[in-house]
This record gives sequence, structure tokens and C-alpha cells, in this order.
Amino acid sequence: TLKYQYYKNLRRFLDLILHQKK
Repeated sequence: TLKYQYYKNLRRFLDLILHQKK
């Protein structure tokens, strides 16, 4: 579903930010 894809994208974005912050 679209909601699932949006959630997946958000998680990936969060992961990217966390990695950059480190």
C-alpha cells in the first residue's frame, strides 16, 4: 500500500540522518 511505502521511505530517511549525525 502507499502508507507502507511512505513508512519505508521515512525510515530510510531517518536512517540516513542518523548515519550523517554520527
